Amino acid sequence: MQHVDVGDTPRPGRPRDPEIEDRVFDAAIDIYSRVGWAGFNFETVTRATGVGKAAIYRRWPARADLLAAALDARWGTVGDIDTGTLRGDLLGLVEFFSVRLTGSFGSVPIQISTDRLHFPEARQATDAHRNAEIRAGRQIVRRAVARGELPADTRPSLIIDLVVGAMQNHVLSTPPSLRAEMMASLPGFGEDLVDTVLRGVSAKDPG
Repeated sequence: MQHVDVGDTPRPGRPRDPEIEDRVFDAAIDIYSRVGWAGFNFETVTRATGVGKAAIYRRWPARADLLAAALDARWGTVGDIDTGTLRGDLLGLVEFFSVRLTGSFGSVPIQISTDRLHFPEARQATDAHRNAEIRAGRQIVRRAVARGELPADTRPSLIIDLVVGAMQNHVLSTPPSLRAEMMASLPGFGEDLVDTVLRGVSAKDPG
């Protein structure tokens, strides 16, 4: 397959290909979701897109830069979920992660968790994205504390880990034979999950 350096040496009057980033991001997130950091490189992206390495290098000098940009563009971020209630915010968080985890690139969090343990470059590539999600999740809990919905000593990381961790485990551990059933029941599971966590938080210490 002949590789074309799209936009690499544009001729006079010839505009750069406006679709190059979309093509690269689509390929990058797909490749990373399937093979992780070990198989994620400019060569594989070039083969998948036909975009030459020179054009890719000019936009993203290192593969860590490309992965970070692809995560922002195709994996998305939590953003500021603020419905005015803790239950509403947690349900919004559950919905966000359920859509993400059941989509075409649902294995991305597994790849990130594994790669961060073994590859410093992968940690560098995913730090900003991961930290932004952590901050957004903790803000949900801090707002609930400020509204008086939670005790002042509530640990934000505990609430978010319970909700997001349980949702992620539920989706990713379901075998293919039960996936259709899981997908159909996912909204109800999300509500039960959030209500269970909230009951636990509000329960009084018997001691």
